Amino acid sequence: MDAPLTAVKADSMPGLGKIYTEKGKHRLHGRFNTLLIITDSIGATGSAIKHGHVDTRPYGFTVFECIQFDMELTIGPHMGAVQAANKNTILDKIELKFRPRSKPPDPSPISGFKMAIVQSVGAFFGDFFEAYRDTLESNFGEAPTKWPNVWNFGRVIRNSCAHGGEIYFKPNSKPVKWHNLQYGPLDNRRPVLFNDMGVGDFIALMFEMSDELDKLNAPYI
Repeated sequence: MDAPLTAVKADSMPGLGKIYTEKGKHRLHGRFNTLLIITDSIGATGSAIKHGHVDTRPYGFTVFECIQFDMELTIGPHMGAVQAANKNTILDKIELKFRPRSKPPDPSPISGFKMAIVQSVGAFFGDFFEAYRDTLESNFGEAPTKWPNVWNFGRVIRNSCAHGGEIYFKPNSKPVKWHNLQYGPLDNRRPVLFNDMGVGDFIALMFEMSDELDKLNAPYI
C-alpha cells in the first residue's frame, strides 16, 4: 500500500494513493470483483451497441468519479473480471488508486446505463452493510446513534439505496455526517448517487467502514 486511505480531518477528504485488495485477505475484495464484473459487462454491452464490437483485451482500467471529493478512483490494470469469471475464478489482486480528478463530474442526466450502475451500486453497498449489521449490533447495540459515526452515516446511505437513491429519514431522527456531507429529516427525497456521491465516494465510504470493522477484529463475510 503506497498511502493509506484514512480521513485526514473531519471536513477534509480521504487520502490519495493506492490500495490493494487480495483474495481471502480483504473483506471488500470479493465485492469489488463482483462490481467489476457488472461494470465491465455494462461497458462491453455499451461498446458493442455504439461501435459494433467489444474490446477484448484482457487488461484495462475502470474509472469511477467522485463528487464529494476532488479526486477519482481507478481500478486496474486488471485482467478482466468477466474473463476470470468465465474461468470460474475471481481476480487474485485488485489495485485501487485515488488520484486527482482528471475532469469535472459528469452533469448529464442519469441515462439508462447510469441507472443500471445506480441500482448495482445500491445492491453492492447494501450487501456489505447487511453482512455486518449483526457485528455492529453485537458490539454497540441496536441504536445506530451508538455506532461509529461512519457506520451510522452508512446506514442512512444504505436506506437511500432502498428508497430509489433518495434520502429517507423517519421523523425526529438525528442527522448524520461524513466529511462534508450531512443529512437529516429535512433532506428527505434528496437524491444521493450522481448528485452528492459518485461511485468513487461510495467506495471511499466503504473503506472507512471496513477500517472500523478491523478495529473490532470482525470476521470476513
